[in-house]
Amino acid sequence: MDKTQALQNLLNGTAPVEEINLLKGGLASGGISIGGNTNQL
Repeated sequence: MDKTQALQNLLNGTAPVEEINLLKGGLASGGISIGGNTNQL
């Protein structure tokens, strides 16, 4: 499953539960970053 497409579906309000769970898991684990470079303080 493509994370970019899942995020686009979420923003469009068309994401199924599986995609929402993928995004939630990625955010919780650090596999998905929103808003910049996490390597800089």
